[in-house]
Amino acid sequence: MAADLLVEAIRTRKLAEVRAAVRQASGLSKRAVVEAARLAFTKALALLHKNGADLNGIWRGYRPLHALLLEDPHAAAGKPSPERLACLEWLLDHGADPEQLGAWPAARAIIIAAFVGEPEYVKRLEKAGAKLDGFAAAALGDRKLVEKTLAKRPDFANDRDSGGLTALQCAAGSRYPGAKLCEIARLLLDAGADLRARTKSWNHDVGAVNFAASAKHKDIFELLL
Repeated sequence: MAADLLVEAIRTRKLAEVRAAVRQASGLSKRAVVEAARLAFTKALALLHKNGADLNGIWRGYRPLHALLLEDPHAAAGKPSPERLACLEWLLDHGADPEQLGAWPAARAIIIAAFVGEPEYVKRLEKAGAKLDGFAAAALGDRKLVEKTLAKRPDFANDRDSGGLTALQCAAGSRYPGAKLCEIARLLLDAGADLRARTKSWNHDVGAVNFAASAKHKDIFELLL
């Protein structure tokens, strides 16, 4: 009950109410920290962190960093406000790990940022040390790095990232602006990528076609068909 009261206090966006709820709570729930991040309520996050909250804790598949990036988990977040960008930087500065997995399907923060389609998120994650590997390259439209990865490891076309995504799924689900994602998808298919590969998402499995449809990539969708 106290944990629910803390979440409700956070939703008021009033720091005084959050302080009062923290005093009543026997512990700080992961849900409360994730909710504060989703709302980009940095002052509440700082208060929770001061009282021992885990900035990498997970609740229903979401960590604070992923909740911030995906304000609405079923849609692109749109252009982030200065408040959200400042909250992202605060989280990264205070120990939020961009390599931890979150969201559905589970993915690293830089891939989630590409799926949202926001370069400002990507820029800050890169600065914080987020790993730029072949999977991130597929999501961000970095053809040279994808080609380099395939040359070094030909099986990469059917490898899976730590959360289970394939590079083809990363390209198909990305909304990153200006990225030539269809070219990367074709490159991966030519290298032997299995377009029927499925990845677990909540209580069902999804494939590259699902990602392309969700991201409204007609060209990739038609290519896969």
